[in-house]
Amino acid sequence: ILKLKNLLVGWEKDDKNKVTQGVLRNMLTFSRIMQDFAEKNDTQYLMWHPKLNYMINRLLKKSNSEYYNPEVETFFENALKINKKGSGDAEILEKILYPLICETIYGTRK
Repeated sequence: ILKLKNLLVGWEKDDKNKVTQGVLRNMLTFSRIMQDFAEKNDTQYLMWHPKLNYMINRLLKKSNSEYYNPEVETFFENALKINKKGSGDAEILEKILYPLICETIYGTRK
């Protein structure tokens, strides 16, 4: 978690990556919705995925659909694979996403 936290904090401080406080707050919201889905198994909570996809395409990619940073691409592509069986890194990310984003937000505060 600490390794990823430091990576996310670095991205937030570097304007070239486009990972902003708003992106982190959205990720916090999406991670809460993911937890609700896991607990309640109610399909209404699956809306996190299209919202995450929209946020990524709107804020983290250039007009030619390429990410501003390949490391950012790896992280967010894994986030899009959450809830898919056999996705390896995404399964780990699913378990640590909420505390990771909380720690990252705390780490970016001055």
